[in-house]
Order: sequence, then C-alpha cells, then structure tokens
Amino acid sequence: ARTRAIAGSRFREARQNCALSMPEAAKLFRVTVRTLQNWESGRVRVPYAAFKLMRILRGHELAHPAWRGFCVVGDTLWTP
Repeated sequence: ARTRAIAGSRFREARQNCALSMPEAAKLFRVTVRTLQNWESGRVRVPYAAFKLMRILRGHELAHPAWRGFCVVGDTLWTP
C-alpha cells in the first residue's frame, strides 16, 4: 500500500491556520499533546488522516468525488 508522508512543519502550519492550540488539536485527534509535539517536530510520522482532517477544517473541499462541491466551514457542512 502506498502512504503519503506529511512534514511536521506542514501539519503545524495547518493546525495554526485552523486557529487550534496544541491542547485543542490533541483533543480533536484524541492524542496527547506530547504525540502532537512529536508529529510537528518530525520525530513521528503524521497520520495522513489527521492531515486530511485539518484540510477539511480549513475549508477545503472533501476529497472523494462523491463529495464534490461539499465543504466544511466552521462546524457546518455546506452542500452544493
């Protein structure tokens, strides 16, 4: 299976763009703040699903073609 590596700095930038503190992001992903620190420092690989969720929270469209035109803004799912 092919996996995508996400740089810790890119994940940190996504978290900051979502205006999430480290404790808020850790709670969202159900991990410890230490785990989040390890992701952002590059010591541990960032799960691709966590990065994709950050993209969705930033208002990017959902990835699967079946969701084309849908997007998440804040806590609301917008439909086409």
